[in-house]
Amino acid sequence: MTKSLQKNLLVVYDTRKALEVARELFDMLKNVRRVKEKIEQLSEKDLLEKLAVRLKCSLFFSVQTGKKDTIYVSVGRLYNNEIIDYVRFRMLDFKPVSFFKKSPEKCCKYFLFAKGLSSRMSSLLLDMFSTKMSEICIDHVRYALVLCDRGATFSLRYTRVNADALEDVGPHFEMEKVNEYFCSEDEFKKSLGAHHDRKQKNVEQDESMRKQVVPPFSSVKVHIDNVLTPVLFVPQRNSISQLEADLEAFLASRKVRGNVSRASFKNYFYAFDEVVEVLRLECDKPHVLKSFCVPSCMQQIKEFSGPIENIIISRRIKGPGVVLVADYEESMCGECFVKSPASISFAGHDAFPPLRVMTMSLVFEKNDLVFYGIRIDFQDDSKILCQGAEHSKHGAKGAEPLVEGLKACIEEAKPDVVVFYNVPDVFFKRMPLRGVILCDIYQVASSSLKGRTFSLEELCRSVLNEDYKSEGDVKSCNSGRHEFNANAAIAEVNTIYRIFRALDVLELSKELTEICGNLLSRSMLNLIAERNEYLLLHEFYDKHVLFPPKRKIAADNSYKGGLVLEPDTGFYETMVLLLDFNSLYPSVIQEYNICFSSIRRVLQSAADKHQASEGSAQRENASGGENMCNQPCTFMHAERACMGPEKEQTGGSEHSHSELGILPSILKAIVVRRRHIKDILRGTKAVAERRVLNLRQKALKLIANSIYGCLGTPISRFYNLDMASMITQKGRDVLTETKVLAESVGLSVIYGDTDSIMINTKIDGFNFNTKRAMEAIEPLKACINRRYRYIEIEVECAIKKLLLLTKKKYGALIVGDKGSRVEGKGLDFLRRDFCKLSSEISHEVLKTLMIDLEENEEMFRSLYGRGFDSDTCTSKASQPSKCGPAPGNSADSKACSLQSPRRASKDFILKNIQLFKNDGNVKLAEYIYKRLADIKQVIYEEPIDSFVINAVLSRPPDKYATPDQLPHVSLALRLREKGIYLKKDDVVSYVIGAGRKNEQVSKRAYLKSENFELDYDYYISNQILPPIYRIISLSRLISVDAVNRIFGVLRMAQQPCQKTLSFITPCCKEPQEFSFACKKCKEGVPKSFYVARVLEMVRQETYNLYTTPQRCIECTFETCAPIVTCPNCCSELKYDPNNAAFDALLQNISDTLGPEIEEVGWILGLYFKNSGYRRIELAMFREEIDNYYSEI
Repeated sequence: MTKSLQKNLLVVYDTRKALEVARELFDMLKNVRRVKEKIEQLSEKDLLEKLAVRLKCSLFFSVQTGKKDTIYVSVGRLYNNEIIDYVRFRMLDFKPVSFFKKSPEKCCKYFLFAKGLSSRMSSLLLDMFSTKMSEICIDHVRYALVLCDRGATFSLRYTRVNADALEDVGPHFEMEKVNEYFCSEDEFKKSLGAHHDRKQKNVEQDESMRKQVVPPFSSVKVHIDNVLTPVLFVPQRNSISQLEADLEAFLASRKVRGNVSRASFKNYFYAFDEVVEVLRLECDKPHVLKSFCVPSCMQQIKEFSGPIENIIISRRIKGPGVVLVADYEESMCGECFVKSPASISFAGHDAFPPLRVMTMSLVFEKNDLVFYGIRIDFQDDSKILCQGAEHSKHGAKGAEPLVEGLKACIEEAKPDVVVFYNVPDVFFKRMPLRGVILCDIYQVASSSLKGRTFSLEELCRSVLNEDYKSEGDVKSCNSGRHEFNANAAIAEVNTIYRIFRALDVLELSKELTEICGNLLSRSMLNLIAERNEYLLLHEFYDKHVLFPPKRKIAADNSYKGGLVLEPDTGFYETMVLLLDFNSLYPSVIQEYNICFSSIRRVLQSAADKHQASEGSAQRENASGGENMCNQPCTFMHAERACMGPEKEQTGGSEHSHSELGILPSILKAIVVRRRHIKDILRGTKAVAERRVLNLRQKALKLIANSIYGCLGTPISRFYNLDMASMITQKGRDVLTETKVLAESVGLSVIYGDTDSIMINTKIDGFNFNTKRAMEAIEPLKACINRRYRYIEIEVECAIKKLLLLTKKKYGALIVGDKGSRVEGKGLDFLRRDFCKLSSEISHEVLKTLMIDLEENEEMFRSLYGRGFDSDTCTSKASQPSKCGPAPGNSADSKACSLQSPRRASKDFILKNIQLFKNDGNVKLAEYIYKRLADIKQVIYEEPIDSFVINAVLSRPPDKYATPDQLPHVSLALRLREKGIYLKKDDVVSYVIGAGRKNEQVSKRAYLKSENFELDYDYYISNQILPPIYRIISLSRLISVDAVNRIFGVLRMAQQPCQKTLSFITPCCKEPQEFSFACKKCKEGVPKSFYVARVLEMVRQETYNLYTTPQRCIECTFETCAPIVTCPNCCSELKYDPNNAAFDALLQNISDTLGPEIEEVGWILGLYFKNSGYRRIELAMFREEIDNYYSEI
């Protein structure tokens, strides 16, 4: 917001007495920057003018001591480095503030009353005593500065305005005019034109007040006093009168003044009646109430948790908007003081005022600031104005001078919003940023976007759709000295600012805050639980509901989440429809009226109905009733079978006709409002208006979908495990009933996850069958939507080909308006812990395996040597000649889409239908082999960036229990020794280099800028091949062995993870790796100690190996007894000893201790000699060996 202009005032004095007089006037001067200057002698106006020009002051005020200690006071102002107004007085009488019995209040506002002064004298004094006050009724003035010119004398009095008189409170000056000079009227008018934006003071001259206009926006700090948090006293039953008497007696004994009143509240969170009458006390000493304990009081409850919550909720301030402040007093520095929150009222929402945005680029070394660059942008009249790209670049040897320089820049710029990228929170605690909105682009992007590293380079590509135009590194090291690149800093701050604007962070946060009614600065931090908390607090306050207390809850309380149906894995080339429930959990809350006010009754009702249904089922089984399977199965029959008689009467929901509780009502209002905004959005063409409406509907969607999550989050104030459990239970019931309903009419449900379900229509997956598949599913969709009032299901998409691997992992070829596209969910190429090269290869394999030959004549021709017949082809509109990655896929993919502008006709497909099938397609398998072989040839030529692996630190690096087993943690700890500190939620980017034999992978993690040799074998075995294996696992003709041969891998057996051996030292009892000296006390560790520990370890693992329980596959019976059949069902018991892990442990001990301790090698040799795991009975493979040699 615009800050009011300040004027430099030169204050000149020559003696101590003169300084005391000057100080009396200092406290009355507002909005000035005083420049003190002590001089020995000053007698002429010209010298005063030169001094003011040199110090760049537009106003001057001098106090000098003449002969016989006579005080002379001079005031004046300059324009174009020349004095235009000058008046000199001689002091006749002076009374300081200490002379008067009642001193004036500090930081108060006053009016300037001028009587008998000329217009030029009034203008000069008006400029000298300038304030920020605007049009305020004179009846509310409490203090007045009275200037009176009686001709011979001139007086200045500071007075308190009473009802019938003025009371002097000091200081009081009586002076006579010695000399004056005023420039010509023409020059004076020029000076007024140059300073037209300067604020002026309300002046009453000749019994009329001059009302001046202030700038439309200015930053003001409002101090609110007497913010008293009411305390509620809950009485014992029928004892509120006794409690009131006890409370009044207690307050009188402690001499505490307070207002006691009765109030009625609804209670959903405490262990007493749902409607309770309480005593409400507001007092200025709430701490004394801790000792108030009487039999008539059941409980004390603070109505609000703090002063901020008190003001926001009680004054109904819902986000940034227009706030009316009444009965305020303004201080000398422009701050407003309000006596109580009652003077604050919320008028409504409005657009942002012009904001000053500061963008920062900061460089740290060992947590010390070594470089910064800033940019300041000011927005005026809803237009972004870059005022010359104001940048500051500094470099300093010490951190403190640089920090102080940055502080000075912030204080001078006075920003409203500060934007930065991944700066430690601790740093900003040292900056003067109180009341400033902070925005971390890294935090915003990582919480709202999909990406790998969320670096500026990646954000440029994903947000701005362009490459990051860097001018090099901001900081570099040359000959041991740090060098800073100013151009790089400018490019960085420009990029950060552009990303900030492109993400609409401020505007979206404003919409969220206006809906929820919390603080904008907190919404910018994406504090979802707190945001939803304020939304509910506002609603509860209006409904007179007691707020829940803030309490710490253990995070180990858990509940069952959404239902995930067991997938029917396979490669489907038939039409699969993905049906999705719109906002399932918010809809469930409304459908079943799940609320804090009704959860107890709902749970009790559910328990009663469960018992009744069990009894009814037993009676039905006893009577041997007929099954509906004997009748023709229709959607109506299936629906009635899934619904009980009660649901059939109420339309599927037990509580659909009851009055909605508070939480369902809130969600319903949000859903209705969002639907209305979307309707308006569809008919709006203006770009700016569409942007605002889209942000608003997005904010409503985020809030509706996040409320459920806060119910199950222990850190949330409205945490309610019963409600969260019931919501997910009802969600599981809805998905289960949908599955049963679909299967009862012959539809095949192949997968379902929380709020969606996949149905295999068993219709060939071609474009011309899409409408037919949709029509086949329409009765089911209508049937489900008819059952509920608020729950609605829709077809999310039609899938032509589906590679369903496991739960939450599948690849799909989806029908789209502009052609089909390949999407993946949960697959490895979407994960950041696989390098870019691995993602590109696995993505290309998936796209090729799922290629839509119906729409790709070029691929069809490359496989079969011919294209689509010209008379049986149809054109596709708006089809690009060469596409990048399909929508919804990774932006980093280098695989080029193989689509062409023509698609095959229905007749051509039906005549050659087998040619359009991908599973079991020999030509397609050969094509994939060829592509993999081509990729293998260029792997060693790929740039180092293609091998970078990204991993997130889920906690500080030193808080990991086993940091040596995780490459990114091990690297973070190593970087800390070099002064590079990584914190929680940071993304660590590393590569794996070659190392010594059997050296742990975690020890071979490097930054790409370090010197190392890349371990290509590791990347092939652990990064490239595993994702390919998972994709081709369901393909009939693509062989894992063939892929292994392409990449030169002879055996790809999964090796157990080799763990680091740790021993507890006998001296310090500290765990450490193998060493002949204690790392803590340096005392030697004997060989006998390690021999004993190895024997103990191997014997324990041998015992564990032979006590592995046997398990029955049919009835899950387990036993360690030496039997081979299950005593329950007589099925064969399965015994899966973990021989591989035991053998790996032996090998690990042998590699670590064997070369150093001979006894250990001898012990392990006995185990290896008798290990059946290391023997291979070739006779079992005679048939395979014979077949192999016969083919040769």
